[in-house]
Amino acid sequence: MGLAAEMQWSLLPPISFAAAGMTIAGLLEPAYEVGGDCFDNADNSGVLDLVVLDTVGHGLASAVLASLLVGAHRHGPREGDDRPGLATRIAAAARTFSDRP
Repeated sequence: MGLAAEMQWSLLPPISFAAAGMTIAGLLEPAYEVGGDCFDNADNSGVLDLVVLDTVGHGLASAVLASLLVGAHRHGPREGDDRPGLATRIAAAARTFSDRP
């Protein structure tokens, strides 16, 4: 498994999650060439947040962008973001990555 694939696998949440009357499960099919697919979920004050990402492209750049976006998804609620604020934070992170030299 290459570095990009290792990064992508480390981002994934547990296969299943249950809390406060909700249960969710998700799985990616193993691949050795990263295609930018990723997902994350969280229980934020009794509300299930789910994000599914396809960062498009392959390799390390795709894995780095996925890592940045999952980080933004996890960081937003800690900063008090509501859902629209969380979407704005994730979009801003994607723009920052796209604007790099």
